[in-house]
Amino acid sequence: MNSNMYDLRIYEFLKNKGLHIVRLTSRHDETLIRCPFCGDSINQDSAHLYIKNEPPFKFYCQKCNTTGTFNNKMMTELGLYSNEFSKMLDEVYINYKTKINIKYGDSYNNYFKQTKELIYLPNQYDELEMKKIDYFESRMGFELFEEDISRFKIILNLNDFINNNELNIRDTKFLNEINYLNNSTFSFLLNDNNSLNNRFITGNSKYRYKNIKLFQEELGFSRKFYTIQNNVNLKRDTFKIILTEGAFDIISVYHNIYNRNMDDATIFAGVNGKSYPFTLNYIMKLGILNADVYIYSDKDVPISFYKKIKKYNILLKYNGVNIFYNKIGKDYGVKKEEIELSNMITL
Repeated sequence: MNSNMYDLRIYEFLKNKGLHIVRLTSRHDETLIRCPFCGDSINQDSAHLYIKNEPPFKFYCQKCNTTGTFNNKMMTELGLYSNEFSKMLDEVYINYKTKINIKYGDSYNNYFKQTKELIYLPNQYDELEMKKIDYFESRMGFELFEEDISRFKIILNLNDFINNNELNIRDTKFLNEINYLNNSTFSFLLNDNNSLNNRFITGNSKYRYKNIKLFQEELGFSRKFYTIQNNVNLKRDTFKIILTEGAFDIISVYHNIYNRNMDDATIFAGVNGKSYPFTLNYIMKLGILNADVYIYSDKDVPISFYKKIKKYNILLKYNGVNIFYNKIGKDYGVKKEEIELSNMITL
């Protein structure tokens, strides 16, 4: 594959800066480095963060699922600086954003700059919406009230959500996928206000979940984890951070274990898989440093996994972490009577 097909400026810059690992993939379409967000792996010669060698230089870590665009913030994360290279990244960003404006119009910018609350409630409660409510209530063991729909960022009708929030999505293929997911899945909006986590509930898919973006061209760092809505007071001295893998898990922990007790210093988050490092790093960058951290872990995740995360994560190094397992089932996205907590393990 001819490397002239790709833009190798990121690769050449990082190589000249002397990072321990800077490699090109066999096709030269991506640059591979160690991830600065999760510690990557114990093996110092291993790397899992892939940067696309084409503007706007998007990246993805296979370990912690952090995604984003290689920009000046990323240079800071890597401990690098170059005035000339910084100007180049700014030009790439401006050119790419201009293309986005042409493609999406004002709806893209307005959506991410909005200050008003998003509208989650559907326009009606017909068969489709009631099927999803029945699924939630039978799985979780408690009634889903209207105020919960917004608190839990549940989207019962994807088309209503798009229309009511004035999202001008023009891609026909994408809209067709939305229609398919609307009829087949139960959907949550993730913390970036752009990614949808969709759980298949019809039994006619080989997948359990599918994540999808409303706007494919979002720039900057992703926040693809889930949080229960809460107005957190960042001026508080200490905080409580409660983590699970998924959205159903954290909602169950919130309702069935904490009895819906949530003050303005508490964060309930589902890390959307095993993206604990990125979620914790994001929380820390909000200014949250003193926190009691609790992880309600899936049964198949060993303690060694959390020991490794603590080794590389500043928030856990400073505060430690408390871990529980469900002695009855694999996880927590179930009814209260199907949860029995293990003894707390403190690292």
